[in-house]
Amino acid sequence: MALGLVNDGVGGSMAFVIEAVLAMVLCYSAGYMAGEAAIVAFYGVLNAFGCSMMVLVMADNLAVLFLG
Repeated sequence: MALGLVNDGVGGSMAFVIEAVLAMVLCYSAGYMAGEAAIVAFYGVLNAFGCSMMVLVMADNLAVLFLG
């Protein structure tokens, strides 16, 4: 079984939507999280969530979908 990602029109448009929403959340939370001690952990978890959403959108088969 080959594991991979698909980059088609629907996946590309959904990837753009995910990245746009993630960018807006990151920009908003920069001011909201200012001065917090766990800001590095927050951004790490938020970026990991965005990466897993990208894998969900671009998954080639069910095995990759469950990894995301």
